[in-house]
Amino acid sequence: MSADLLAFPAARAQNPPIVRVSIERPIHVCDGMKFLRGRRVEEVAIVLPLIFNLCKAAHGAASALALGLDLGAEAPRRVAAEIVREHLFHILHRWPAALDEQRSGADLSIASIEKGLSPQGDECRALAHHIAEIVFGEPCHVFLARQQLASWLAYRPTATAAALATVFSRWGAELRVSAGADERDPTFHSRVRHHPLVAAFENGGRPSLMSRMAARLVEVAALLEALAKDTLPDIYHPVRVGAGAAAVCAARGQLFHEAEVTNGVVSLYRITTPTDWMLAQGGLLDQIIAAFEANPPTFQRSALTLLIGSIDPGVPYRIEEVEDA
Repeated sequence: MSADLLAFPAARAQNPPIVRVSIERPIHVCDGMKFLRGRRVEEVAIVLPLIFNLCKAAHGAASALALGLDLGAEAPRRVAAEIVREHLFHILHRWPAALDEQRSGADLSIASIEKGLSPQGDECRALAHHIAEIVFGEPCHVFLARQQLASWLAYRPTATAAALATVFSRWGAELRVSAGADERDPTFHSRVRHHPLVAAFENGGRPSLMSRMAARLVEVAALLEALAKDTLPDIYHPVRVGAGAAAVCAARGQLFHEAEVTNGVVSLYRITTPTDWMLAQGGLLDQIIAAFEANPPTFQRSALTLLIGSIDPGVPYRIEEVEDA
């Protein structure tokens, strides 16, 4: 089902075009998931990662724990590598596309990132170093030790730094508007929001576009460093949060699975994804759209593309200029 969320002037000019945001709201398959009832737990554990294949490591880990199955020692690394892969897709592909700039990392296959980072060893360390050079132009620990990004943005050692500098210079303080909830934020931003490079761009303790973009960079750097050294923080380890329930840090935010099992057979299964929180009435996407509408910057199409992409609602959406509302 498609719904128009917003229509407003695309620039502060006489007779400006209108920017319209349309979003495809998915058929809700997560609540109850009736087709899983009556199936053996082993079958459900195989089926779920195939359904949610973009975050199959996260859903696989959550389902295993919720169903009372063995998680596997490598599951936390696979989930972390999956997060890095998804963040890099935004950083290396979506950011340049939104800004009409040249993308970097042409020799880096996004599809190979998860496979290369998941196992511990020399291949992981070499790949982590290579990614750090492409994205940061310096080792991850050096980037993470920074207290502010001003010199990095000014020097522009990589295409990623140049893209972020473009965002800041093009809109400046205009984009330091509220970009969603604070302590209830269901996205990955909440995991790294206290890092100085993220906190510096928040607006009154609430996320902005720049803080959300910085959060992607900080989490990539932190996870690359942790995967290379095999020191993954506890927060990235999938956990049981009660009988038949599990929580996992997925690429877009917190993921929950709940299962009721009797004699090895599933009687009820429920999944709450970051998308559910984002698309709820009055949820994160509505908040971001409302904040943007209240203070629309010039050249809105690029700004809005980056803003919605900064939370990645996980459903198809379209931003287009039209003659009238």
